[in-house]
Amino acid sequence: MHFHEIMRRQLTVLGGKEEFYNHTTENVNSVKAVVNPYYLASKNWTFAMTLSTAMDWYSSQYSGTSLAHANQRRGESKFNVKAFWQPSYNLQLSLAPGGYLSYWKVGNERSDCFFRPTVNASAYWNPDKKLSCGFNSQFYSEGPGADQSSDVIIKQSELIWAEGNPTLKNLTSLDNYLYTTWLPKDWLSMNFGLGYTRTTNSIVPLYMSQSNDYGGIAVAYTNAMPVDHLRANYEISLDLFNDDLSISATPEWYYTKTRGEYATNFNYLSFSADADYTIGNCRIKVWYDGPYKDVDMAGMEKTWKQGRVNAQFTYGNGNMFLEFTAENILNDKSKSWDRINSNNYSSSRNILATGRTFAVNLTYTFSYGKKTDREFDFDNSYSAKSSIVGVKK
Repeated sequence: MHFHEIMRRQLTVLGGKEEFYNHTTENVNSVKAVVNPYYLASKNWTFAMTLSTAMDWYSSQYSGTSLAHANQRRGESKFNVKAFWQPSYNLQLSLAPGGYLSYWKVGNERSDCFFRPTVNASAYWNPDKKLSCGFNSQFYSEGPGADQSSDVIIKQSELIWAEGNPTLKNLTSLDNYLYTTWLPKDWLSMNFGLGYTRTTNSIVPLYMSQSNDYGGIAVAYTNAMPVDHLRANYEISLDLFNDDLSISATPEWYYTKTRGEYATNFNYLSFSADADYTIGNCRIKVWYDGPYKDVDMAGMEKTWKQGRVNAQFTYGNGNMFLEFTAENILNDKSKSWDRINSNNYSSSRNILATGRTFAVNLTYTFSYGKKTDREFDFDNSYSAKSSIVGVKK
């Protein structure tokens, strides 16, 4: 596949200084192949293999604050062999060992190749109708984006210069999740979950002061030290009046530990709940999303968002479907903030939005012609990638 992209940006420096202009023309050529054989050995054993390989070629011509021609070649290959075993109706086990290979060349100077074994394992056990539990574990890797590893620096705003880093390493992550479902009564269910993720070499921005030739701040990307995430959740659900009324509540706990220059220990407890009632062809649903907090960028960035109550009404009858949704029904103002703190650069953004959001969806389906098997539908969508530095996608 081939893509041609032209990117233009014109900004004015604060204080009435002269304008600056950036112009970028980029050619992207991509090719991808996927093989996915499947073999049913017996009623208890299933085997599958996935092999995919992709290659992208980038050619970008910059003008304006940067006069450079950047070439980049990036490729990645993934493979795994999955074995699925179901010795009985209440026990399922799967194991998928594999590997990830990435290879790239930036300009004529920098080239590298990276290989990491990967694995995906899962287990599910259902000893009786009231209890089930499972476990998922995944170790995976992924490379940096082409825009992050380019060897170009351009002016992005009045203060910020954007710079690529060709020496970035691939991210690796180990993700584990244990869950249990218990049904003590026909109308009562409980779900418990506990997860742990360790991420190494996550890619985060690095803010650096610039020389007099540039002025301001340059933001490039660097690999962070290991980050640990812990999460625990509990959900209780009630189905009443012949399942016409459903109520659920979910408290969740998050813990994040970052290391390095912006080391932090982040604890946060969140809460959400919902209730819906069905009568005939109508359903009324109300749900609450509690305040949200998070820490990112190896401890540099912190965000917060106000909680809100939302409501929805749906009606379905034959071929007609009507849906009406109202967000933040108890308050016409919503608040959120985002803060970045580093040694060379700090920013704070406070957002106050006024008003509510209403959405109406009306669908009517006409039945005609021969029914077809939707399994034969093809998805030809493709998202174009870019190596242009400093462009938010």
